[in-house]
Amino acid sequence: MQKRVAAGDTFDVIIAPPAAIKQFAAAGKVEASGVDVGRVGSGVVVRPGAPVPAVATSDDIKNYTSYIAVTMSAGGNKDAAQALVKFLGGPDGKRLFVAAGIE
Repeated sequence: MQKRVAAGDTFDVIIAPPAAIKQFAAAGKVEASGVDVGRVGSGVVVRPGAPVPAVATSDDIKNYTSYIAVTMSAGGNKDAAQALVKFLGGPDGKRLFVAAGIE
């Protein structure tokens, strides 16, 4: 996703780990605020040949196992995107993530 956003692709909503959201926000690609949508209770997977992430502390691991939903600054459906992010952060959205195995 990072490559696509860097290449100029736009989406209405992005759900990504906090580290990626911070990077997108610093580049002005996403809105400043988002909602926590969940975390997975598993470790970090690294593709063959990809750089190994820094996961020395529990805070480091949270950057790879927690997810935040934000609206993209250049998204075409800003009102719908904001409504979706609000839904995902609310009780009904949380139930959907829990049903999918995401706390």
